[in-house]
Amino acid sequence: MATNVLLGTPLGHAVRQGQVDVNLAVDASVRGVLKQPMSTSRFPTVWFAPAPEPPKPAVSAEPVAPAKVLPSVVQRASDETPILAVMDIHDESGQLSPGLLDALANLLRLELAKTRAYRVVERGRQEELTRKAIKEQKKESHKACYDQSCQIPLGKTLAADTILACSVTTLGPTYLLGCRLIDLTSETSFGAGLAECTMDAASLVAVAGKLVEQLVDKGRD
Repeated sequence: MATNVLLGTPLGHAVRQGQVDVNLAVDASVRGVLKQPMSTSRFPTVWFAPAPEPPKPAVSAEPVAPAKVLPSVVQRASDETPILAVMDIHDESGQLSPGLLDALANLLRLELAKTRAYRVVERGRQEELTRKAIKEQKKESHKACYDQSCQIPLGKTLAADTILACSVTTLGPTYLLGCRLIDLTSETSFGAGLAECTMDAASLVAVAGKLVEQLVDKGRD
């Protein structure tokens, strides 16, 4: 029965040919190697060596750096970025047209959106939600809504976190545009800016950018 263990192996073939003693062959098959050379009177010495071990994979001496995650080409505003609504600008001078005030408010929206510091409520959406709020409250309009007692509830209707409340006054021949950032949760101001301008197209663009720089810097403090 011992030879059955060796069937199909080189040792089994050697036993059948009479080259190796069957007991030594069985012992060799169990141990994997014959430590002493086997010899007979008829045949030369036969050596059996264990099968070579498979090569081990090479291990790099330098640590492998973790894969880098490439940033998105377009970085969108995070859901945690506060929502801001630019309220109607109060003309305390009484000298500016509604169209000019609307243009200035739109410039402020554009400049604020460029900073990515806020998600700015678009003018069309703001007007739509304002009309809806007026209808629900059965009011005729939201005209003369310039003080905090009016603008804060309106800002909350717009689902904003912050509102920008601005007013225009005069100092001699110079117009002064002042704006405040108001947090709707605490209902307190946390940033303000003031700029001088003449009410022409070039000055509007310049003053909007200058004011937003002041507001964003102070809002981050």
